[in-house]
Amino acid sequence: MWHYVHDGMTVGPVDNARISALIADGTITRETLVWRSGMTGWTKAGETQLSEQFSAAEAGERVPPVRVQNDGFEGFPRPLRGLLRWVRGFLYFYIALTIASFAVDLILIDFLSNLGPDPSRSPDADLADLERYQSLLGWLTILVFVMLYVTGFTVMRWMFRAMKNIWSVGGQTGMSPTMAVVWWFIPFASLWMPLLAMRRIWRGSFSPENPSTVTVPSTLGWWWFFWIGGAAVSVVGELFIQYSGVYDLPLFFSWQAFVDGVEIEQYRTGQIFIAAYLVIDLITAVLLLRILRQVSRRQDESLGVSA
Repeated sequence: MWHYVHDGMTVGPVDNARISALIADGTITRETLVWRSGMTGWTKAGETQLSEQFSAAEAGERVPPVRVQNDGFEGFPRPLRGLLRWVRGFLYFYIALTIASFAVDLILIDFLSNLGPDPSRSPDADLADLERYQSLLGWLTILVFVMLYVTGFTVMRWMFRAMKNIWSVGGQTGMSPTMAVVWWFIPFASLWMPLLAMRRIWRGSFSPENPSTVTVPSTLGWWWFFWIGGAAVSVVGELFIQYSGVYDLPLFFSWQAFVDGVEIEQYRTGQIFIAAYLVIDLITAVLLLRILRQVSRRQDESLGVSA
């Protein structure tokens, strides 16, 4: 926050955006005395970090946002667009894998729904179909989880940089960049603290000096609701599948062993829950991508950084 002298009186505190506007309209000149936390005393504005703004105003150009470099944050703020491109690529691939898994899961559910005494059906053919569906779904599940961890790691890097950008310009978030990532790994706290971190990133991105004045959109709440809800639905689905007995079958099993050893209706119910989880996961990914895009664009514009 800044203070300045006008008509012999001190005015302030004012935020970075207001300082830029005052320079643009000529209220603050190079000779105006200014002060902010971290400065040793009142100094002419033209001899501070505001010199870039004066150069733009004198050239008749748009006055850029004020960038204040805090100690310990050399090289920041840094653009988010580069990291966003990686997150977007990983999320698109993750979404594609999730859609493929959902399609195969629906085929498996339909297959399980039509099981029953039918003399026209060959047990060997049924077994081959079951193994094919399970194998394909298994490989897709592995790929989905690999992409989930890769994407998650990249999102955490994005959160760390976004929070550090805010801190580097004196933003008051109440949470360090490191803790914005660490909270994901702490049991129980991970149920709500990452959402709090994202809310503070949102507020600090739109108003580093006065984050409490920023309204957080409902998109963040819905993103977290679907994230937690999807995890709960997937756990229920896995429990149904586990107690159906399918995991107790040997690696190579016969059709009769499957029919005798597996509660087929319970197994089908578990797959229905997994299909529901995949739909919820798609919604979560789309909402997250929307949030990251909005914050990245806002930070890169308001903090005066570019890719």
